[in-house]
Amino acid sequence: MVEVDVSLREALEIYASPDALQAYLPFKPYYQRLTSFVLGAPPTDREIREERARSLRKPLEQQLLEKLIRGKLLATAHERPLRANADRTVIPSAHWKLLAVDFDQSTASGHGLKLVDIRVSLPKPATHPGRKPKTFTQSLQIHDAFDLLLKEGKISFARGGLAAAKRTLAEQFPTYDADSIRKIIQPAFNEAKAAHQKKKK
Repeated sequence: MVEVDVSLREALEIYASPDALQAYLPFKPYYQRLTSFVLGAPPTDREIREERARSLRKPLEQQLLEKLIRGKLLATAHERPLRANADRTVIPSAHWKLLAVDFDQSTASGHGLKLVDIRVSLPKPATHPGRKPKTFTQSLQIHDAFDLLLKEGKISFARGGLAAAKRTLAEQFPTYDADSIRKIIQPAFNEAKAAHQKKKK
């Protein structure tokens, strides 16, 4: 199994079931998005193959999403708007149910969140000398703890609210780097803040 990070499009084939991949590959050269069609006109042979390619790729997309939702695969991305000094963000597995995914462009969006350059890999601890241990499981625990604070009404969306949430979670997860906690919860914080502001209007 390949463990290096790959784009969503590459991951479709790398992490597909052998049967689904074997069925798709002969039609892969015909794959393209459905852009338009002529009502009443009989489909051409090429259009029939293109439609077959799209239908055979669907299981690959569903299998990849299922692995991401279950946490069997780890995905990271850059969040838009891009900042020059921004690190990649881990995409919490629970987010995948809420996102519209573009497998060809390796992007996803939904609920105010816009992710680009998504990369997929097997989850494993990040080992960097001098840094505190970070694992995918811990990232999910931090995200769940943030959701709990949100449900309990303990998150403020006033200025400094994100920093306050980071400090609260840093107390709960003392072995985790505080700045990394902020990066993990920021997408969910931004989404919740946008929903809060919309509710106030």
